[in-house]
Amino acid sequence: YRFPMLNISQFYPRPNTPAAKLKRLDGQTVKARSSEMTQLFESYSTWDHLVGTTKKVWFSETDEKRSQTVGHTKSYAKVVVQRDDGLLGRSAMVHLTSATKWHVLGQVL
Repeated sequence: YRFPMLNISQFYPRPNTPAAKLKRLDGQTVKARSSEMTQLFESYSTWDHLVGTTKKVWFSETDEKRSQTVGHTKSYAKVVVQRDDGLLGRSAMVHLTSATKWHVLGQVL
């Protein structure tokens, strides 16, 4: 399975829980495992399968720095389009034209 998003973080046991009684791994092992997971995640394309499709996108925010309106598909793929504040709080059909590791770019129909 190829996860579209992956949170790689170190384990910190909470006091007074069963996990707090577990033996801690040495730092070198933790770092090696984190690096391995990062390499695995970076080894595959996340959203390429959406390119060329048309999806309903719900728009919720503006990226002012890049002049883009940001939304998500039903499966929570992040979609960015040219800025149009009229889309905020609404949904629209979007033709998905290209993909990066983190999001899909599209054209509102």
